[in-house]
Amino acid sequence: MSTDLGTLVATGSRDVRMSLTRFYGGDRKGPCLQLTANMEDGATGYIQLSAADMVALLPIFKSVIDMTLEAKKNEAEQAIRENEALRKTIIEDIRGVCQLAISQPIFDMAMILSLGKSEIEHD
Repeated sequence: MSTDLGTLVATGSRDVRMSLTRFYGGDRKGPCLQLTANMEDGATGYIQLSAADMVALLPIFKSVIDMTLEAKKNEAEQAIRENEALRKTIIEDIRGVCQLAISQPIFDMAMILSLGKSEIEHD
């Protein structure tokens, strides 16, 4: 008796569909897993793994996952550094605008004091 566990929709380097099936491998093998996929030539290929096979593969799976996570961590750290640089640029721009907002009225007052003030009447 077997149980369909689902399908990996786009797996591997070629984005193929892979169905996962649990089955009983007899008293000697016990519960097993079958991975089934269509090959490039149209044939169907499969791999059957016993529980012992899966346990033997765990360190390899962990190694690949660790490498992938390390790469993602590096990407995230780079994005954080880039965003930090952008944040600093934005803060510097805001400071510049604030300085202009503060200095412009002072400049206007100095001009009025030194040159006098002219008024324009509007009808």
